[in-house]
Order: sequence, then structure tokens, then C-alpha cells
Amino acid sequence: MPIVRSLLFSAARRLAGDPAVRAKAAQVTREHVVPAAREAARRSGDAVRRESEALREDVRFVEMTSGPEAPRAEKAGRVARRVMDRLREPRD
Repeated sequence: MPIVRSLLFSAARRLAGDPAVRAKAAQVTREHVVPAAREAARRSGDAVRRESEALREDVRFVEMTSGPEAPRAEKAGRVARRVMDRLREPRD
């Protein structure tokens, strides 16, 4: 196994030193990797914002429906139950 590893690292070093390979890697990064990463970051940011708002709504609902004398642990349990129920729902 060390022989294969050393051969792979040697080939990678040679490729990394080749200006044509480096130029192609930079081009692929600019044209494909960066746009895909930006789109994925945008989509995940939207999903995080939606879930954050849904969690806030769950907390508000539990605060409104439970009395002020309800222990925090009970409120946390109710919020967790609402979140789990929402996650179990089938998505379109």
C-alpha cells in the first residue's frame, strides 16, 4: 500500500507543477465549482431562514398556550414535540 500511495502523491506533485493542468483547474473552478457553491449557499440560507421562522412560531405558540406557571422544561418539551411533528410530516 505505501508504494501505491507514494506513486499517487508523486503523480499529483507532477500534475500540480504543470502550468496547463493548473490553468484548466482554475478555469473549471471559476466556471463550475464557484457558481455551484454560491447556489448551494443561497439555497441553504433560504432553508435556514424558513426553519428559523418556523421555530420562532413554535416557541410563540407554546408561550401563548401554556400558562406563565408552566416550567421551562415543559415548554421546551412542547416546542420539541411540535418541531418533531413538523419534521415527520410528508413534504411535497
